[in-house]
Amino acid sequence: MLKNHSKFMLIFIVISILILSFQPSFAAKADLDDIGPKLKALGLLIGDPDGNMRFQDKISRAEFAVIAARLIGKEEEALTRKGTTIFIDVPKDHWASGHINVSVENRLIVGYDDGTFKIKNDITYGEVLTILVNALGYGSEVPPENWPINFVQKAGELGITKDMVFDNKAPATRGDVARMLNNSLTVKLKR
Repeated sequence: MLKNHSKFMLIFIVISILILSFQPSFAAKADLDDIGPKLKALGLLIGDPDGNMRFQDKISRAEFAVIAARLIGKEEEALTRKGTTIFIDVPKDHWASGHINVSVENRLIVGYDDGTFKIKNDITYGEVLTILVNALGYGSEVPPENWPINFVQKAGELGITKDMVFDNKAPATRGDVARMLNNSLTVKLKR
């Protein structure tokens, strides 16, 4: 009888561990199910041509420049600003050139020292948080040294990265960008 009881307890423990290990992923899915429609309704995230949000995918620097312009309410201006940019690698007919222009002029985003923007590169968590902190008007409060840690810390203070764990230099996922955008909506604008 004791042997059967031990087997039962072992099976119960294994099943409990499995259930608990899957619980965070279910919570994250439900979280994005709520956030996605909200950000879509606000016009911050549109999704692909079929409306799919593809939260598991990475997001490019060009795509995030579009989000940044939308976040500061400059979508209409950006659509009229399509054309030549200050970056040698952004064609004047690139679909995001107007958003890049607006994002640069509003000091949200910068390029690289070699004069490039790298439109197809995946944007990193550090870059996303730098842009969000700047868009909310807190960039002037960030000490200039130790990038991107300086902006990551400020984003943490503001609650943008609440309940998130990430590598600053890693490419950001669309799902995490959605969470950071959602958290940014509760931050008081300083502009």
